[in-house]
Amino acid sequence: MLKIMVKILIGTKKQVKRKLILIEKQKREFIIKDNVGFGDWDFDMLANEWNTELLNDWGLNLPEFDKNPDYSILDDIDLGGELDEMTGNVKKALQIPFDLEDYQRAFDLVKEFRENKIYVGKLLIEKLENEKSRFKTN
Repeated sequence: MLKIMVKILIGTKKQVKRKLILIEKQKREFIIKDNVGFGDWDFDMLANEWNTELLNDWGLNLPEFDKNPDYSILDDIDLGGELDEMTGNVKKALQIPFDLEDYQRAFDLVKEFRENKIYVGKLLIEKLENEKSRFKTN
């Protein structure tokens, strides 16, 4: 096929560029059509980087997701202990502002405690509660 295309491309540079663009478009179309039935698709990438009308024309129908899904069907599902099991190790984070001169010291201390598998959250809570009780009595 390349020899045939070389013969077709004889002419000005402008004509050659148009033919090469057409070849690239045909290659993209072939890739999609060839994989429609069994390809693994990155639908986010396809929706954002490809012309969805062309994809539909080539037989690849992108899923359309409901923008306002109805989650009420989940209301009757009893997850029992499964939910506790799924969220058992979940941790949440707080962002605590530090003055510039204190930041590195705080960072190093938290890092050291984490490396030694010491839960910093509990230590912080205990210290804050102690401080709170001190200023409440004043």
